[in-house]
Amino acid sequence: MSCEDGPEFSGAIMANTGRYNSAKAENEIIAVAKQMVKENKDIGTILLECTELSPHAVAVQHAVRKPV
Repeated sequence: MSCEDGPEFSGAIMANTGRYNSAKAENEIIAVAKQMVKENKDIGTILLECTELSPHAVAVQHAVRKPV
């Protein structure tokens, strides 16, 4: 599972359409982060390496209770 699997992220952001639904993208990103933490209990920190993800860092941090 990755952010690129989400319809908003892959369909609007990665396709560079010029606009995207921020709330939908944020939900997709949070879902990926939660799944990642669930599958990897030893994760201590999450690094968002795509600049399109950084606006959602605080929401991810609150969702997974890990430093982002």
